Amino acid sequence: MDYMNELVLIKGNRYGLNFIMNQDADFEALLSAIKTKLTDGKKFFGNAKVSIGFEGRSLSETQQESVIQMIHELTDMEVFCVVDDNIPVVSSESLKAMATLTKETMPKQVFPEEVAVFHQGTLRSGQELNMDTGIVILGDINPGAKVTAKGNIVILGSLKGYAHAGCDGERQACVIALNMQPTQIRIGDVIARSPDKFEKSRTVAQIAFIEDERIVIDHIEGNTHKDFKILN
Repeated sequence: MDYMNELVLIKGNRYGLNFIMNQDADFEALLSAIKTKLTDGKKFFGNAKVSIGFEGRSLSETQQESVIQMIHELTDMEVFCVVDDNIPVVSSESLKAMATLTKETMPKQVFPEEVAVFHQGTLRSGQELNMDTGIVILGDINPGAKVTAKGNIVILGSLKGYAHAGCDGERQACVIALNMQPTQIRIGDVIARSPDKFEKSRTVAQIAFIEDERIVIDHIEGNTHKDFKILN
């Protein structure tokens, strides 16, 4: 990447926005360039909740806060978290805050003690997301889309596609969705094959896990998840 032609480039990714900055420029000059980019692109950016990352140079926490404040002042976007090296990581406090968005329908047990991978956005037909960890998705998994993770899969939206938790064989993984209507769920090496296992009209949070060699789906407010292991 040639940083000499522009002070700042703003590129979208599946998690939000990445600010690619000239490593030699003065920070005030970078702020001015960011202001211009944000002002010119306000309609394009919309009002999404986004994570942001920085590339090209390191910024102090104070400098990062300056950029975030500018984003909030000049656009309708809300910065949900700051990522490091394009790996989306949010704190347990941020994840718990997401429960407020869903009226706290999710149990505290689904939130990792330290960090979790976070994906912002809906997966559409033909799209796939593969993770070496657990994942929290703010969005839907549409029919024809696939999400695979070695740990738990938590979907703050509708699951209507394919989900495979514990893809490395971990049977203690789970799949959680606010609207559980999957094409197929797989946990470890166990598959829920029959479409009639899933209640098509169900619009409350549910959890899928293995019990007695089969995949069971239960209301999230039930007791079956009380001893559940958290897999990041």
